[in-house]
Amino acid sequence: MTEDKTFLFCSRLKEGGMLDRWKDKNDKSVRWEELPNLYSDLQDLDLIIRSLISEKLSLGIREIIFCLSAKQALSLKKSRDFLKLIKDLKRAGFTISSADKDKILSTNVESSSKFFRYLENRSRNVNCLVWTEDLALSQIESKYYDFLNHFHGYKFESFRPSRFTIRVKLLSIVSAIITLSMGLMITMATYFFRKYSEILIQEYNLSLARMTGIQLSGQLKETTRKIQDFRSEDSEKFFRTNSNAVAYVRFKNKTVNSALEIDSLFWNSKFLKSNSVVPDPTNLKNVLEKSFSRLSGTLEVLNVSTEFGFPAVAVLLPVGVEISGLVFSASEFLGSFLSVRQTDFFQMIVVDSSGNLIAHSNDKEAVSGKDYKKHPLVENMLRSPSDNGSQRFDFEGREVLGSYQQLEVGGLGIISTLDADIAFEAVYKIRRQNFWIMISVLSVAFFVVFVFSRTLTIPIIQLLSATKKVEQGNYAVDIRATTHDEVGVLTNSFLRMARGLEEREKLKIHSESL
Repeated sequence: MTEDKTFLFCSRLKEGGMLDRWKDKNDKSVRWEELPNLYSDLQDLDLIIRSLISEKLSLGIREIIFCLSAKQALSLKKSRDFLKLIKDLKRAGFTISSADKDKILSTNVESSSKFFRYLENRSRNVNCLVWTEDLALSQIESKYYDFLNHFHGYKFESFRPSRFTIRVKLLSIVSAIITLSMGLMITMATYFFRKYSEILIQEYNLSLARMTGIQLSGQLKETTRKIQDFRSEDSEKFFRTNSNAVAYVRFKNKTVNSALEIDSLFWNSKFLKSNSVVPDPTNLKNVLEKSFSRLSGTLEVLNVSTEFGFPAVAVLLPVGVEISGLVFSASEFLGSFLSVRQTDFFQMIVVDSSGNLIAHSNDKEAVSGKDYKKHPLVENMLRSPSDNGSQRFDFEGREVLGSYQQLEVGGLGIISTLDADIAFEAVYKIRRQNFWIMISVLSVAFFVVFVFSRTLTIPIIQLLSATKKVEQGNYAVDIRATTHDEVGVLTNSFLRMARGLEEREKLKIHSESL
C-alpha cells in the first residue's frame, strides 16, 4: 500500500508537468549535500522519501550521484530503506549514478579528474546532486572547484578555433602552388621567347639595312654616272629613260669670286605634269645652295621633299668649279627596301653624316621636315666606331627595335626599325593563351580538390559532432567510417571507444540497480 502511494505520487508529478517546471526553475549546476538520514521515529519512511523528492525537484535536480566508499556502498545495498529510496527516485525520473569516494580523495589524479569531468559534462545538461558522507563533503567539493579552475582556466579558454577550415586551406594551398608554378613558367617562357624573338628581329633588321645599303650604294654610283653622262641635247631621251628623275641642274661661276649661279636647268615635264608639280627654279637654287658649304669634292645627298611637296632627293656632284645635280623621286631611292621588306611594319630611314633626314619609307615623315638628329639610334650610330649595330630604345612614347648600317658612299646611314608591340605580338598572344590555360587548369584543380576535400572534411565534421555528444554523456553516436585512410581509421577507433563507454555505462547502471 505504501509503494502504491509513492508510485501514484510520482505519476502525478509527471502528468502535471511538474518535473519539467522544476527542471527549468534553476540554472544547471552541481549541489553537494550530506547523505540523507532515512531513520526517524516521528515520520514515516514514505513521507521522508516523498519530501526529499519534492525538495530536489523544486531545485531542478534531475540526477543524483552517490559518492560513497566501497564499504559504505556495500552496507547500504543491504538496507531495504536505501533500496526503496533508489527505487522511488528512479520512478520520479531521477538518473542515479555512483562514484568511489576513496578513489576521488586519493592521490590518483586520474580517478578524480575522470569523475569531475563526468560531473562537469552532466551539469551542462541537468542539475546534479552529489550525496556523500559528512566528513568527506567539504573535501570533495573543494577538490571539484579546484579542478574546475584548472580545467577552464588552462585548457579551454586559450583555445581558439581557426577561421580557415581544412577545405579552405587545401584549396588555397593547391591554388597557390598551381598559380605560382604556372605563373613562373609563363613568365620565364615569355621572357626567353621575347629575347629570342628580339634577336631574330634585330638580325633581320640588320640584314635589311645591309641589303638596302648595298643596293643604295650601287644606285648612288649609277646616279653619279648619269650626272656625268648627262648631255643637254639628249635631255628628253634622258628623262624618258629615267622616268623618276625630276630635274637636272648645273651650277657654275659666271665671274671670278662670284656666287654660283644656275648655268643650266632641265625639268622632266612628263613627271611634273603627272604629279601636278609646278617648277620653281629659284626655290630649287636656294635649297641646293644650303649644301654648297658641305661639298668637299665628294658626293652629297639632300632631302628636298619639303620644297617639292612629295618625297624627293637631290644628288650633287662637284666637278671642278661646277656643281651638277640630279633631283629624283625618293621611291626610286628606296625601291630596293620597299621590294625586300616583308610587311609595311618595318620602317626605313636614311640620314646623312650629320643626322639630317634624307629619305623615309613613310611619305608623311619624309615631307614633314622633322629633325632626326635627336633620334636615339641616329645618335648611337654617329657616336659608334662600328659601321653597324642594333639597339632597343624608346622613341615618341613607343618601344622600338632598330638596326643601322653606315655607307662609305655619300656618308649615309641606313636605319631599319620595327615597333616592339608589333614585333612581340606573337609573344603576347602566346602569353594570353598560356594565361587562359592556367585558368583552366586552376579551375579543374579547384574542382577536384573541392570534391576530394569533402571526403576529408565531412568525416571530420561528423567526428567532431560525435565528440561533442560523448562529451555531454551521450555515447550512442551514429557515425561510420566512409574511407579506409587515416581519417577512416580514426573514425573507426572513436566509434569503438564510444561503444565501449556506452557498454561501461550500461554495466554501471545495471550494477547500481541490483
